[in-house]
Amino acid sequence: MGNKNSIILILEAAISGFYLAVSRSLAPLYLVSQGLKVQELLLLSALGNLLAVLTIRSLYSLLQSRGISARTLLLVHGIERVLWCSIPYLGMLGLIGYLAGITVATMTGFLITLLIMGLGNEELVKKVMSRRTALSATTSVVAQVLATLALAGGAEIRELLLTALGIGLLATVVLSRMHLDKLRSKPSTAPASEALEKQATVFLYLLFLLASSSILSISWPSYLLKILSVHTWVASLLSTVQTLTTIVAAFVWVRVGFKSYRIAIALLPLVPLAAFLIRDPYMHILLASANVLLFSGANYFGGFMYARLAYYLGPIRASLFLISASGMAQVVGPLISYLAMLQLGVDALFIVSSALALVSLIIAMTSISEVALAPEKYVRIYSRILYNASIASYTTMIIAARSALTLTLQLLALSSTAMLLFLFLKMAYYIALLSGG
Repeated sequence: MGNKNSIILILEAAISGFYLAVSRSLAPLYLVSQGLKVQELLLLSALGNLLAVLTIRSLYSLLQSRGISARTLLLVHGIERVLWCSIPYLGMLGLIGYLAGITVATMTGFLITLLIMGLGNEELVKKVMSRRTALSATTSVVAQVLATLALAGGAEIRELLLTALGIGLLATVVLSRMHLDKLRSKPSTAPASEALEKQATVFLYLLFLLASSSILSISWPSYLLKILSVHTWVASLLSTVQTLTTIVAAFVWVRVGFKSYRIAIALLPLVPLAAFLIRDPYMHILLASANVLLFSGANYFGGFMYARLAYYLGPIRASLFLISASGMAQVVGPLISYLAMLQLGVDALFIVSSALALVSLIIAMTSISEVALAPEKYVRIYSRILYNASIASYTTMIIAARSALTLTLQLLALSSTAMLLFLFLKMAYYIALLSGG
């Protein structure tokens, strides 16, 4: 049965790759076409991911007590697709749809990750993760090509999103064949202190790694177009090469031992610096391919570590930490990018991206035994220091939050409402102009 579940999960990713490529590229493009600035889109993304992280924390508590049900899985999976593909049809509510889409997409990612972690066998989990990535990337390339040809032929964004919706819901139908009763949802043994320490250490490693990648993905295309003044097709080719490299990387990194991931983790901080220093646009295409190959290895390492820890932590807890690291990185990355673009310009983002990747390198090489260069006894000490520091920070934050919680929620609600109102008015202005013209 586990084999059948793994096949279904891989097939779901293959079908979803088409939907994801179209919806994640065209829905933001539609909002920008309605007058939204890129910086404002970054703020919306950060807010949406923050809401998503808070939401999956609540979902985690529910899953711990009741487990995952087929109804919840399929409902969340289907609603995500409807939200993303209906943004052009929502009018002024499109911004709310975008925020809700980000939140529900993270919930979907959490549930899918839980299904994968619940397969129980570490090697099977690794194979499913890598094959899902490879097939999703393959179908996304097909989607990008077809969408580009369709737009060039006069098709509208709305029409393409409706097509993506139909294909996305087909993945939901495939997922309905999962046998959830066969999934392992509890830890196989009580978590030892070492597992708890490693859980926190890997989370910090992934947080810095993914934030670095998020910033680089925002700054690189802008740098090519605005600073190096390359043709748009070069930036488009760069994206396609990255996707193709993702397919290759999935088969490369799943076959190696943990020690081999040191190469990817160690070299990754050099990529943003190289991208900043190299002025030949065509060299950037090779560099982008190298970046994806290295990042895939470093990212797979974090995911595979949680696949191993799931035995001790349970699939639900392991999935929560893995998805939360990604969600928080998508809060930190866009916010840093927004502030840097306002104050320092796009150049500074490469330095910030490199610095964050360097922090993840230091964490890995000193505190995660599977790749650490330090002796085992020191690795445990460093890991415990990071764990205790994170616990102390969390405790302090909770104590401080008790006295300021009401005020914080009020300020968050007011600022979010004000930002959404401003964006609504701005979109209404542009829609009025377009209607009048």
